[in-house]
Amino acid sequence: MEEIQRLQSPDASFPPATQWTNRTPILFPWTNMVLYGMGLLAGLAAWFGFFWALGRIFQGKPDWVSHAIPAAWSGMYFLFMGTRWVKSIRYFLPIYPTLLLLGAWALFALWDRARARDKAGRQKFRQILAGGLITAVVLFTFAWAWTFLDTYKNPVTRVAASAWMYENIPSGATLIYEADGVEKEYNLPLKEYGFVSGSPLTLGFPMPEDGVITAVRLNYLQTADGSDNQPVTFAAGYTDGNNVATAVTLNNQREAVTLDVPDQAAAKDSFQQILIELTEGNAPVLAGTSLLMNEHWDDLIPVSLDGRSAFGSYYTEVQNSQRPVTNPDSPEKRQELADWLDEADYVVLSSQRALWSLPRIPLTYPLMIRYYEALFSGELGFDLVYQNQKDYRIGPLRISDVGGKVRWGAQPEVGWPPPGDLAVEEAFSVYDHPPVWIFAKTDAYSRENTLNILDDVDLSQTAFMTPGEATRAPNGLMMPAATAALQQAGGTFRDLFNVNGVLSNNWMLAAVVWWLALTLLGWLAFPLAFVIFRGLPDKGYALSRMLAIFLVAYFVWLSGSLRVLPNTAVTAGLGVLLLGITSIIIAAKNREDLANWRQAHTRYMLFVELFALGLFILAILIRLGNPDVWDVIWGGEKPMDLTYFTAVLKSTVFPPYDPWFAGGYLNYYYYGFVLAGVLPKLLGIVPALAYNLNLATFYALTGL
Repeated sequence: MEEIQRLQSPDASFPPATQWTNRTPILFPWTNMVLYGMGLLAGLAAWFGFFWALGRIFQGKPDWVSHAIPAAWSGMYFLFMGTRWVKSIRYFLPIYPTLLLLGAWALFALWDRARARDKAGRQKFRQILAGGLITAVVLFTFAWAWTFLDTYKNPVTRVAASAWMYENIPSGATLIYEADGVEKEYNLPLKEYGFVSGSPLTLGFPMPEDGVITAVRLNYLQTADGSDNQPVTFAAGYTDGNNVATAVTLNNQREAVTLDVPDQAAAKDSFQQILIELTEGNAPVLAGTSLLMNEHWDDLIPVSLDGRSAFGSYYTEVQNSQRPVTNPDSPEKRQELADWLDEADYVVLSSQRALWSLPRIPLTYPLMIRYYEALFSGELGFDLVYQNQKDYRIGPLRISDVGGKVRWGAQPEVGWPPPGDLAVEEAFSVYDHPPVWIFAKTDAYSRENTLNILDDVDLSQTAFMTPGEATRAPNGLMMPAATAALQQAGGTFRDLFNVNGVLSNNWMLAAVVWWLALTLLGWLAFPLAFVIFRGLPDKGYALSRMLAIFLVAYFVWLSGSLRVLPNTAVTAGLGVLLLGITSIIIAAKNREDLANWRQAHTRYMLFVELFALGLFILAILIRLGNPDVWDVIWGGEKPMDLTYFTAVLKSTVFPPYDPWFAGGYLNYYYYGFVLAGVLPKLLGIVPALAYNLNLATFYALTGL
């Protein structure tokens, strides 16, 4: 059980766990359930019924007890499973019955309400709408279920792909025959054979249909010793000694050679034998077959089919095994990948497992991302020759669950780039209808071109990351190039701060203006505080300064985080303006209450102002006497604080850039610096002075 728990945790680093990287809790399983598990209309009806029942429970409606068990079970189970790391669609099957029950209740409740209202108004409009809704949900759900039957009426996509491969990917030898006046081909069971004089090759096979055998082609012949321009002669025929001699010149490069045989009629399914013998030649000759590159952690295809054993008699895997594409990218893997592609005649992707999962961890697999991109674009010199995907059809509407796409009258395109979060989770498709892609090497392929493509990938920044780590820091705490440029576009230090200004060069005047600005902000926010803190004896007057700073800072932070407005003095000023407009509206509605309170608490207001000012001045005097923010025992962080504070002030958007980590963004507590940055932004005071004034300010605000 501990091992199962580990495999389902964010720290699991084995290939099947990769697909869960950066999956949005709640939302991802909800879309999977609604779009594919239940079907769109049934899913929406079920969740509508759930939330309606939940509302009746909270409102204490007379029928709330009848909804309590299905709503509680559905809600709590979904909340628990939807926030787990592994959010597989099948894990939510236990709540399908209760959710669908709530959906059915909701639909019939709408019908009952519509019928009651139409009777009162002597109309049937509402009944027609409610009845139409019920009919639409039922019919669409049945249609959705019916489309799934096609998945099981037809061969599994991998089996269909295997049948295509046996017919279209050459094995070591191909029979050539005529049937109904048409020349046809049939791949024979041959993987590898070394020809030597006196040791003939026997090819035995059942005749695929009635026809006349005319020739056999050895698809991958070459000299075994690496020599070139070697003349050899083959004799090809039958066991009765009737044969035809063919002279050819072979080289170290594999090539196809067609050997004529005496024409011989053969009936369907009759067992035939063709003998091929090397009769003349000094060089040893090697016959090979197509080399396939399948990926590990996926199904190996072609599968054995109709008595044909793919890798026992027909084909060979590159380096005799499936390729470990899920190993972390490295310079060594780059060379290995180039070697694999050099050797392969066909690249086979028997599902989307690695293709769409590895890109979810870009810092670990930058090489594989570029490889798949170049493979699908044709840059590598491999062409897509076969694709098989299972779509669901409702009339002319075609729906791809693996791609999360819909298309009218045509098949949705899936492949590269990976689909978004509307695509169904991997396990829903890879067992019975995975997409399959097969690529064939063309004359455009070259190792030099492959290395040029792969060498463009910078592997110096790769890092092994677990799915959990990649979710928390998908870019490795590094800013994208566009964000880095945006952070620098805000201006230089002198553009952002008035270095030569009066306030930046006269700390006493700056302290006076600073305190006046803070006081004005507090007065501006007081009408809002009056409403929010109505239960306090002073109606929040002492807290109004803090409220003003918080609201303006939050506006600046939210605008910068959403990339709506930059982190500038203008944005801070706009925040003050919005605060002022809000307070004016509130003050107008509470004019009498505010006036009465002010008259009754004038002395209190004066006390608060003098007390706060006294604390502010006291803190400044303490700073003058002991300017070092340091404690003998506890230490201090002034250098880091000031640097982070400056970075927050200079950043154009949030999160801010990291001043200690070039090219990175700040992965530290920084919102406090946004609060402290409101007044410096508004007044244009340099960070070094603003830092000290902020210490005195927060000391005073803490006292209030």
